[in-house]
Amino acid sequence: MTYIQDSYNKAIKVIESCTNMHHVTASRRYVNLFFKRYSSPDIESNKIEIRTTEKYIGKAYSRLHRKLDKIENNLN
Repeated sequence: MTYIQDSYNKAIKVIESCTNMHHVTASRRYVNLFFKRYSSPDIESNKIEIRTTEKYIGKAYSRLHRKLDKIENNLN
């Protein structure tokens, strides 16, 4: 669990350091990598990849996206 918490905290720092839209784009990739790291493939088709994860990882991912969306809106 400590690795997950450390990864989550790092994602928060990455998001909070955004000062322009290029940073937001990179942060969004980082947040998606966080999710990919702590989830596993469920179904894969040509256009979409569906992954499964623990509920708390999904909630953390949602919180990260909400935080990133707020930063993005403030920069626009």
